[in-house]
Amino acid sequence: MESVIVFILGWPAIAISLVVAIVGVCKRNQKLITLALALSLPICSYLIGANNWLQLIGIGIPGLFCFVLVALNKRWRNSAKLAVLVIGLFYACLAFVVFNQ
Repeated sequence: MESVIVFILGWPAIAISLVVAIVGVCKRNQKLITLALALSLPICSYLIGANNWLQLIGIGIPGLFCFVLVALNKRWRNSAKLAVLVIGLFYACLAFVVFNQ
């Protein structure tokens, strides 16, 4: 049971979400971006429960995924790429915090 929770809330889910988002932007596929959003929601809901700046990451990632959906709909491909880059930087920042505890 613990391995299922780690897969849903852990680094594999983060990596899969980021890869799906990158592929979704490259292929201009809104369904893949929606899947990436759905995959990121468990970890984001976990981060919202933090009592520090990590709450911003928990709120910012789903917000940026929604922006990517809007950007793809309006054909702002470079803005969508930039937003996915920012999501990746959020995840990198989270990894830095976790691995340096």
